[in-house]
Amino acid sequence: MTLTYHRAVVLERRHLSPHLVRLELGGNGQGTGLDTWRSAGVPDEALQLVVPDPANGRLTMPDARGDGEDPYEHSRWYTVRRHDPERQQITIDVVLHDTGLVTTWVQQVRPGDPVGVSSTRHWFSRPPEATWQLLVGDITALPAIGRIIDQTPGHVATTAYVELPDSRDAQDLGSNVEWVHNPAPESSSGLADIVSGARLPDGVGYVYVAGEAAATRAARRNLRRVRGLSKESYGVIGYWRAGSEAWMRRYEQAQIDLEKVYAEGRGRAWTPSRSATRSTGSSTLPDSDSRDAAEPVASAHAPEPTRLGDRRGRDTPGATATTDLSHRCPRRRRTAHAAGVACRRRRVNW
Repeated sequence: MTLTYHRAVVLERRHLSPHLVRLELGGNGQGTGLDTWRSAGVPDEALQLVVPDPANGRLTMPDARGDGEDPYEHSRWYTVRRHDPERQQITIDVVLHDTGLVTTWVQQVRPGDPVGVSSTRHWFSRPPEATWQLLVGDITALPAIGRIIDQTPGHVATTAYVELPDSRDAQDLGSNVEWVHNPAPESSSGLADIVSGARLPDGVGYVYVAGEAAATRAARRNLRRVRGLSKESYGVIGYWRAGSEAWMRRYEQAQIDLEKVYAEGRGRAWTPSRSATRSTGSSTLPDSDSRDAAEPVASAHAPEPTRLGDRRGRDTPGATATTDLSHRCPRRRRTAHAAGVACRRRRVNW
């Protein structure tokens, strides 16, 4: 599915809590903004928020992009907390961090400033006959959990657990919500333990888990292998990956240009592009509030040269270069495994 992009403006910025800022976005008044944007109506739908280039302050809207294309470098994925079709407004809650593209931008933005939004993706799929749901997530999943609760019919019993770095980040969601204080989610997420210890009611239900990738994988294993739930009975989404910021710092220190290494490994002449990461001393790697994060395999240094395989994994006769495992990550071929880097993961609200 192709992502399309729409211009908008910031109508309001409001601090909700120590780690959350709410943005109200509206049309740009030129008839080409949010009047053409459409919500999927699914409560965990997310869009790419496009912000101005921090180098020059200009907002450049990307072209439409297919599923297999890299994300635009000045955009990050965020959950749509609320959509008002009559006012043509979108509400987004941004999780604050020490640094990051959107963290820096959102602390300086003012009403009237331009912004871009994409069409949406979604994952929530509760069976229509469900009579209960269990919602588990960390602070990055709070916007989705809040909207799920808002849109849940009265006959579906809801229990929610939300892990927060600060108890002041709790919100009034008007449901059976337990707030779990975890001041260090980067080092020890408790989502898997919450899921394994939760009592699931009888009858048809749905379990939704979203947050740190390793914790959500452990939660998925429990739901599938220990509890034996069918795949229709749960939705588990890894929003972000612990340790990615430390890896990015190590990667920048190594000064490896992935694009150059990959092009040379494919036997092509290399021409610097906007996405080249280290040749000019600048970095366009995703930062702490990106939904796409690079994950280290062993180290940030390139492995020894080996035979090069094509993107389907077959050997190319006579070619020698760093290992090309881009066939394992078809959506991120430009950031191939050439420097010991695994597939970049989607990050949500981070």
